Amino acid sequence: MKYKLILSAILLWFFASCKQDAKEILKKSFDKCQKIQNGYYEMTRFSHDYDDTDTSVNSYKCFFNKIQNDSLSSSAFHIQEFYRKPGGDTTVHSREYIYTGAVFVNLFSDSTAVVIDKSKWANRVATSLYQCVLFSPFTDKLSSPLLNANKNINSKTTFNFIGVETVNGDLCYHVEIGEFPESEVQAFIQTLSVNYHVWIRKSDDLPIQYSSRATNLIEGDTVVQYERFLLTRYELNQLRDQEFPTLKNIPSFFEIHEFQGINKQRNLL
Repeated sequence: MKYKLILSAILLWFFASCKQDAKEILKKSFDKCQKIQNGYYEMTRFSHDYDDTDTSVNSYKCFFNKIQNDSLSSSAFHIQEFYRKPGGDTTVHSREYIYTGAVFVNLFSDSTAVVIDKSKWANRVATSLYQCVLFSPFTDKLSSPLLNANKNINSKTTFNFIGVETVNGDLCYHVEIGEFPESEVQAFIQTLSVNYHVWIRKSDDLPIQYSSRATNLIEGDTVVQYERFLLTRYELNQLRDQEFPTLKNIPSFFEIHEFQGINKQRNLL
């Protein structure tokens, strides 16, 4: 019995240490990401949407610049998105968009651009931003899903240190975060839990991959949504003037229209 008690105490200490280590690793990475003001990255996103059994693969090239006092987004950005069909090898350029803080711009393959003025169409811009995919540890003001040392942690949130693993040739800390949000009874989609895995590079404390697995309740049915984001290249705090997201990023040969509501765009240039 004595040995069992000692073993139990050792195991409890071990798991408590792992949780503490996980928090410290996340805090250090959070502090590092908070120093990022602008940059460029290339990223691949793998996803399963609800009952879809195939994995969607999208890749992104993004220039971004953090902005202050913006109610809709933590960053201005210029993103090119590429899509590869499940099971296929062909990648196609599917979307391109710019957010400056004042306007949201959709650039289309027919060499037209539609500019949505936030001061006139805030809800429309908010919807467009919601559909954008960014590497949030770099672009979000709270570096989600990293742990903010000043954040009040939900008592139901769990932290686990999984181990040290190699991602794209880099040694990384692998940390797991479990979140269990308060249930919103009236919500159409109720999130029961979100499980994050974050891979943080040992050499510089920067996250280079993370995944999220959300378990949701929709009209009585339990559905799972999975996403994984992998950085393949990045350069931070080194943007040149011409790379900052502005309307100047629109190619000179594009025909530019101002958004006036569905099917009511007006030619600007």
